[in-house]
Amino acid sequence: MTMEGNEDYQQGDQAAPDAVREYSPAKHVLRVFLRNRGATVGLIILLVLICMAVAAPLLAPYDPFEISENLMEPPSGDHLMGTDPLGRDLMSMIIFGSRISLQVGLIAVGIATVVGTVFGLVAGYMEGWVDNVIMRFMDILLAFPGILLALVIIAVLGSGLFNVMIALGIAAIPTYTRLVRGSTLSAKQNEYVMAAQAQGANLSRLLFKHILPNVMAPIIVNATLGVAGAILASAGLSFIGLGPSPPTAEWGAILAQSRQYIRRAWWLVTFPGMAITLTVLSINMVGDGLRDALDPQLKE
Repeated sequence: MTMEGNEDYQQGDQAAPDAVREYSPAKHVLRVFLRNRGATVGLIILLVLICMAVAAPLLAPYDPFEISENLMEPPSGDHLMGTDPLGRDLMSMIIFGSRISLQVGLIAVGIATVVGTVFGLVAGYMEGWVDNVIMRFMDILLAFPGILLALVIIAVLGSGLFNVMIALGIAAIPTYTRLVRGSTLSAKQNEYVMAAQAQGANLSRLLFKHILPNVMAPIIVNATLGVAGAILASAGLSFIGLGPSPPTAEWGAILAQSRQYIRRAWWLVTFPGMAITLTVLSINMVGDGLRDALDPQLKE
């Protein structure tokens, strides 16, 4: 082999490890996600909504609870989205309502994700009678439609924002439990888990250090889509009077208070409905993008 050929071989040999070191799973997921235009648009909309919720006191032109003499005024220069039957500025109510809707979605899904993940990990890893007890209880919960189960829980606990979050979280626990259990049954057969068992790793270390990181992808996707479902369910519960009590500025409650004025004041139901639709749509678009980006079968 010539001197030049030897140098080329050494350079190529060094380039391969460099390429391996430069590969980053996070960068790969971000690249695939941003390649999805729908997911990118949804992420931008969602970030705008989050910023609006955080900066609500600065962005709202009026106090959302301030009653004025401008009753049911249509959209104008003073009130861009009009006013409600009490003279409150609708735009300010919608801006502050984004805080409540996002809070309900995140906390409800947080409850379901944490509890469901723990149950799923234990059931999938332990199997036997532990698995049977956990999954039969989840089957009982799954026998009720999610919204009906939430209604039953609210009937027991009472209406209110906090109880709505708890009800929606409990109603979604079986979904996460079944999802994590299935992933755990597959993951525990991997060699790295068997090696950890052979080294005497305790149960919590096996579940949360070796198995959980490798089943996170479906959990993240399901949780993202679950936030949209929780926001929609919360609006539905508020619409039938089981959500936060007045004068809380919640999108579903605004719709419920305005339904009798649909023919007289179109803006009272149009703008809150658009806020709910836009939020749920953007979260679903982000969830679809994450599902594609985290798909282990996806090739460059």
